[in-house]
Amino acid sequence: MNSNYDTCITEYKIHAEYQQLLKHQVPNVYVIPSANSSFIWYGVIFLHQGMYEGGIFRFTLFIPENFDCPRVVFNPIVFHPLINIETGELDIKQYIPNWKRNIHHIYHVLFYIKEIFFQIETKNSLNKEAAHLYKTNFEIFVTKVKQSVEHSKDKLYENPPINSDDPHAIKFSRLDEEKFIQIKKDMINQTESLDN
Repeated sequence: MNSNYDTCITEYKIHAEYQQLLKHQVPNVYVIPSANSSFIWYGVIFLHQGMYEGGIFRFTLFIPENFDCPRVVFNPIVFHPLINIETGELDIKQYIPNWKRNIHHIYHVLFYIKEIFFQIETKNSLNKEAAHLYKTNFEIFVTKVKQSVEHSKDKLYENPPINSDDPHAIKFSRLDEEKFIQIKKDMINQTESLDN
């Protein structure tokens, strides 16, 4: 009986976290809980400006069952001082060193994910090469960033490597010209019908 109660409480907490996201939306960052586990959320960030402009970076958010600080793993791995070059993990504890369940929320993590691409921090870096290049050879750093952006685009239409069979895993598909024209017509017709 206690196990069912704990499960209900956990599900409620996760639902409450998702509701918080709806109130504190982070522009160009999208997440959805896994269909298989409430403790795994899939995300993507679209970057439209800055050094990482054009990047479409997928990530997976792992929420511990005790609601301690979540883990964020980018895949494909992004060249960035705060992202581990071997695992793709972002160091959340750099931003929130003392995670408190009742104070910190998933939307804080999403704001941090967005922030790292606009305010490059090299202190306590997980990718020493990226941090070193940022400080000593900015031109090469920017070249590697652009390569990382292009790599994210090259991998965009591949199935995500983590739980790709999950119906909620974020997947992208190509849109052919004929389908695009039809969708555009449908949108225009829908807008016109709303105006009438």
